[in-house]
This record gives sequence, C-alpha cells and structure tokens, in this order.
Amino acid sequence: MEIEVPGLERWIDKAMAHPHYRDVDHDLESFGICLECAQVQDKSHHGENAVKSADSGGAVMKSDN
Repeated sequence: MEIEVPGLERWIDKAMAHPHYRDVDHDLESFGICLECAQVQDKSHHGENAVKSADSGGAVMKSDN
C-alpha cells in the first residue's frame, strides 16, 4: 500500500543532497498487526493466558492452561 505524506519527498531530497552522500534507494517501512491479533494480544496483557506459537507465524494464541 502506498501512502502519500506531504513534504516527505522534499525532505528525502534535502537529506540526500548532503555532499558526501549519494542516494541509491530509499524505503519507509511500517509494521503492525491486524485488529483481531491486537485484541488477543491486549487480552493477554490483562490476565488471560496466551502463548506465542512459532507454528502460527508468531501470532498470539489463547492457551487453555
């Protein structure tokens, strides 16, 4: 998904104008989790048992223990 940030390209151009630096490429990355995973994660911080499973790709899963 591409997000427009007013002034960002101008800021990047200014930063890359440094005399001892040559811009080859640039990326801005943002990471997050879906709403369902966030709700499960929030519940785990409020006393419910939860475990992170490597098989689930790191998603937080509710434990029956």
